[in-house]
Amino acid sequence: MNECVPVTVFTTTLSPLEAIIKFLKEERGMKYSVISRLLARDQRCIRITYLRAAKKAPVRFKPAASRTMFPLALLRDRSLSPAEQVTRFLRGEGLRYCDIARLLGKDDRTIWTLARRSEEKIA
Repeated sequence: MNECVPVTVFTTTLSPLEAIIKFLKEERGMKYSVISRLLARDQRCIRITYLRAAKKAPVRFKPAASRTMFPLALLRDRSLSPAEQVTRFLRGEGLRYCDIARLLGKDDRTIWTLARRSEEKIA
């Protein structure tokens, strides 16, 4: 499985993991079991995260089309948090901290911290 999601899925108030799970469940119509295998997480955790995301953002969101796609296989590596993985990936795509911050709805300093933390964990 080489699943990807458009990076525009992160332009929401949800956390990166919540946004991905909500997108996969609502837009792709995936079952919890399929999402859990795809993300290497417990099915119950996926269900709880989806219910939390649906409560925070009850309206079904349709992310805009994007040329940049985030590979979900990156989330299988549990050494980094989903936010760190997304930040690391977007930095690798050549985005600046301020662009990533705008995309994720976070402060520039938060993105810098996530990038630094992921670099330290990888090293």
